Amino acid sequence: VNSTRKVAAAGASGGRLVTTRATRGEPNRSLSRSVVEANAEANNNANVNRRSLMLELGTAAAATLAFAYGGEAGGGVALADEVGDDYFPVSSLPKGAKAQQTAEVQGIVKEAVKKCVTEDYITVLQLAFLDAITFDKSAKTGGANGSVRNSAELKALGLSDKYAKAIDQIGKAKAEAEKSAPFPLTLSWADTLVLAAYYKTQRHFIDSVLERAKDVQSANIILQGYANDFPVPPLGRVDADGSDASSLSLKTTDLVQRGLDNGLLAGEISALAVGFPTGTLEEVEAEIKDMGGNFKFYINSFQKSRTELTQTNYQIDLGRAFFKLSTLGAKFEPERYFRPVPKPNLKKKL
Repeated sequence: VNSTRKVAAAGASGGRLVTTRATRGEPNRSLSRSVVEANAEANNNANVNRRSLMLELGTAAAATLAFAYGGEAGGGVALADEVGDDYFPVSSLPKGAKAQQTAEVQGIVKEAVKKCVTEDYITVLQLAFLDAITFDKSAKTGGANGSVRNSAELKALGLSDKYAKAIDQIGKAKAEAEKSAPFPLTLSWADTLVLAAYYKTQRHFIDSVLERAKDVQSANIILQGYANDFPVPPLGRVDADGSDASSLSLKTTDLVQRGLDNGLLAGEISALAVGFPTGTLEEVEAEIKDMGGNFKFYINSFQKSRTELTQTNYQIDLGRAFFKLSTLGAKFEPERYFRPVPKPNLKKKL
């Protein structure tokens, strides 16, 4: 099986042998532009059509129709004020309904980010890094709570001008997502920032393969068969009211130590070097590499991986490290994005 996978990748990449670190049974989450966006648009349209039809048919018919589609009762279309005996309250939603409603919010934010956030992925990723790395584990303060949006925080770090445009665009993406949602939606700024960084980085990962493949067809084959796993961060972060960066030092070595103190591992910190606001990726990696030990090993590994077609080691490790980073110090209230759904009303046959 492994030989077959390597040969197929080599042919698609113009003769280069591409080794991958895919895990058997894991879904490929990053597909080509044509496949991913076409499927996402089709699924979104189908969900909107089902939602409209359910609201027209009424509660009982909606529940029956949801089961016919193989989904959860009601398909997550109930309005927030439609709470009664005929509905599952948010606290008792089936897992499938929670997963569906979370995916709906993610899809809405993805489209809003695509429309409103034009800053490059590095800038947005650095902003998310700065927000999360303020976490102080011993004091239990800071973290991924959206405090970086406050002008006082970036001003204290001397970074107001560098990230002002990105903050404005993320704010517009938040407003666009809330406005376009077919149900009441109030996003936290922290969640919007994390998802913006996630989708911008995911797009960069896909484009990096598209740019290196010999043609679009070859890129599609590689992305569909050997795409790297990039887990979507969880939702539900609570926004902070004030600023968190008073004790944050922007020296690379200090940021590395803060990451270690907060539970990040050497490999995770090395993968997140692109998020450090202290210089170019190459400059930051050189500073981290000089710290020796495991840092040198991981930096060398990631630099080599980025020269390969699929960048497997680098992309997978950066994706996992970002997932962990996005939870540092965060307080989660995921139910803020859930809505009651109708209970099934299936009559027993006589």
